[in-house]
Amino acid sequence: MKKFMPADRPQTEEGYQYHIACKPGDVARYVLL
Repeated sequence: MKKFMPADRPQTEEGYQYHIACKPGDVARYVLL
C-alpha cells in the first residue's frame, strides 16, 4: 500500500496525487465518479 504523504505536500516526486494515485491530466475521470 502506498505510504501516506504529509498534508503540506499533496503530490509525490513523480507528480502523482496521493489520494487518487493519478497524474493531473488523468484527474477528470475521477471527478465523474
